[in-house]
Amino acid sequence: MQKPDRLDRRIERAALRAFPALEEADLNGWLLRSANGHSRRTNSVQPIVHSGDVASDIATAEAWYNKRGTSCTFRMTPMSMPESLDGALEALGYLRQDPTSVQTLNLESGRYAVDDRIELAEHPTGVWFDAIMDSSRYMTGRRSTLEKTLQMIEPPAAFAVLRDGNEAIATGLAVADGDLVGLYSISTRPEVRRSGIGWMMSESLLAWGVDRGASIAYLQVMHINAAATELYRRMGFAPRYDYWYRCPVDRPPMNG
Repeated sequence: MQKPDRLDRRIERAALRAFPALEEADLNGWLLRSANGHSRRTNSVQPIVHSGDVASDIATAEAWYNKRGTSCTFRMTPMSMPESLDGALEALGYLRQDPTSVQTLNLESGRYAVDDRIELAEHPTGVWFDAIMDSSRYMTGRRSTLEKTLQMIEPPAAFAVLRDGNEAIATGLAVADGDLVGLYSISTRPEVRRSGIGWMMSESLLAWGVDRGASIAYLQVMHINAAATELYRRMGFAPRYDYWYRCPVDRPPMNG
């Protein structure tokens, strides 16, 4: 993969705005984020810049998360600072988990349209929430936290639902941020996968983003998600960089 550049850093900042945390704190340039353990991206250290002592600040971060009842987790990218941080965490026993590919698509070279069957709303509906809660075992008991974080999204957002009768069979979320649009929470029910619905949902959200001035789309797909990786490859998305988590405890793979 290429050396991180300005676009990569812009994507990182946009992704933070797309999924706000309930609480944030600065630690010598590291951004500590907490949201009642809802997802790793909103409950992890974002080591964007750093001007302190690494060992001391790791200990401070651990105490900060321990106070909130969650494991101290670092979300690592090729841009994480200082450059020695990943090695320092590994030496302390932090496990490398959930490697994820950040991918982009140039929207100026394509034509996209919102499918008439896709329902788009500026705010999450009850149907959207119900479908998201059903799609992930990690969401049990966390609906109120998710509702609070999504209400904090400041850029324009589109919450998408595809129904079969009264039942939601696919969902998605797009957040437009200047010339960027991020795709999140693209999910289809198991019985309708590999039927083109994921493509339909993604293209509809891309079209929504183009209508709001986006020329570049980005998304994040875990390496273990072979089906989604293949879908986005066929849509034209290309990998830019990876991120991964460093966590002191072992846990099964999770989204986010």
